[in-house]
Amino acid sequence: MFYLKASDREQLETALIEAGWLVIGDEGEREENFYTRGHSLDIIGSYQRQVGDTVIDEDGVPHAEFENVDGYHANLLLHGSEIPDSLQPLFMDGKDGRPDSPASPVRVFA
Repeated sequence: MFYLKASDREQLETALIEAGWLVIGDEGEREENFYTRGHSLDIIGSYQRQVGDTVIDEDGVPHAEFENVDGYHANLLLHGSEIPDSLQPLFMDGKDGRPDSPASPVRVFA
């Protein structure tokens, strides 16, 4: 599995359009080719992670503290497809100063 991280949704969608995996029509209709014989793409998007301990709010209700995780995320499985050039810069693989693959991914394929 490959973990992808874009700066925002627009950057990821631009790479998917270039790869031919996303087509947006003149009236905004979307054709998503995310699950094919050659690849499976799971768009996670933006998410938050828990930080610190559970805190008690002013009403006495316990809740966890969360922070936003930078970027717009997706997971990719290849089943014979080649990796599109447009997605290469989004790979989280430790190259070019990007972080290694996440130690505890927020979501994985079953």
